[in-house]
Amino acid sequence: MNEASETYRRIVLTRFGDDFRSSVEVVEDAAPRPDVDELVVHNSAVGINAWQDLMLSRNAAQGGPVKPPCDLGVHAVGTVSAIGKDVIGFREGDAVLVEGLGLGYREYAVVPTRAAVKVDAANPELLALVPGGVMAAIALEQCGELREEETVLVTGAAGSAGHIAVQLAKRAGNHVIGICGTPSRARMLRELGCDRAVNHRDETVRDVLEDEYPDGIDLALDTVGGKLFDACVDHIAALGRIVVMGFAAEREAEPESVKQTRIYHRLFSKSASIRCCSIPPHYLNHVPAYRERVLALHAEGILQGVVDKTEFAGIGSIPDAVEHQLQDKACGTVVVRL
Repeated sequence: MNEASETYRRIVLTRFGDDFRSSVEVVEDAAPRPDVDELVVHNSAVGINAWQDLMLSRNAAQGGPVKPPCDLGVHAVGTVSAIGKDVIGFREGDAVLVEGLGLGYREYAVVPTRAAVKVDAANPELLALVPGGVMAAIALEQCGELREEETVLVTGAAGSAGHIAVQLAKRAGNHVIGICGTPSRARMLRELGCDRAVNHRDETVRDVLEDEYPDGIDLALDTVGGKLFDACVDHIAALGRIVVMGFAAEREAEPESVKQTRIYHRLFSKSASIRCCSIPPHYLNHVPAYRERVLALHAEGILQGVVDKTEFAGIGSIPDAVEHQLQDKACGTVVVRL
């Protein structure tokens, strides 16, 4: 990156549309230069958050509207290639994890030092831990009041947040049920320590809960919504907690209008509760401590980050990777290597 004529590529949202691919372009720019308290990071791998990408492309992001043209991608691993004035604690060649909208889907990123975390190596597996694992940990502990010797259910359990939530709940001393959609995902969950992996395409979740868990679920972490959320409500135990982290079941359709008994009638006699966990803006102050803890557990070999086995390489493959995740083909976190 020392030659003035050198260029790099990045993904830019150039227009709003129905899908991610038609809304973005690959743009080539001159090599970036760091300013005061900034780093230039050469990204070697980026993590995919396809639902957020789809919502951004439709101008329906929960975090608020964006205005094209704008950069995309939230998290990446790479190495520091240049350092700006007054930078302390970083050197060229340091491996870093970067996090922030617009820092991911690009070969090189100008990164404020506050958005970079030094790591031992630019390991793509770290992208399965941050931010998904951090979000899962905050949702379980801050919203779900994670305890021990309870029954914990995780929907979307083979996803970025879900597979970390399974491990954290099991490590805390609980019986863990993971809901997924394929035999390979169920196998992965069992390998991660999940006590009961339910492939909802082969088994009926309601039947499993009614037959095998007649006392109900103490804590449910739901990233899917729809009928799985309804099953959580109907099978929550006395004093149980349902934590909503997302509703992926509705990403391709208008929100469903539901006419049924009001939820409080179904929860009141159990003193059960429903909580929602949207990390920004309400839990951002917890992120640094949880990120440090999740990365430390990974470094100690206690927490495993699963990267989807489908290989994507190069900036131009990012739309393919987004579609792969949206088509429900992924097992773990989808990563593109640059």
